[in-house]
Amino acid sequence: MGALRQVKIARKGEVTVEVIVGFQKPAGIEVALYGTDRRKEKVLGSGVSLDPIPDKFQVAPSAKAPTLDGKFVGVFVAISSFSPVESEPMSVTTILRQDDVPIPGGTTTVMGSVVNGGGGVVIVYQMAVV
Repeated sequence: MGALRQVKIARKGEVTVEVIVGFQKPAGIEVALYGTDRRKEKVLGSGVSLDPIPDKFQVAPSAKAPTLDGKFVGVFVAISSFSPVESEPMSVTTILRQDDVPIPGGTTTVMGSVVNGGGGVVIVYQMAVV
């Protein structure tokens, strides 16, 4: 499952992304920055989520916000299940923020099912600096 969103960010202000995995599913998370040519420039952070508390990753400090123009931020979530049930509900919400304020169009929720013990979600934001 996936989603692509185009968002506008200001020239100043720290840019972060929060990732919330619903239904208390264990998940591996990776957040990466891609250039305008869609090649991975660097991994911004990664981790494991075991609770509904948001995991926060810095995309760019305030001084670097203008360098994000035309670039992509990819959020990749691999979800597992604690039980061998054939299908269980799952959700992933991402919130793109600038100076801790949600960016218009920067909140995405993907809902579905973890099938046969695993599933994945990809959410990508393309940045436009205004």
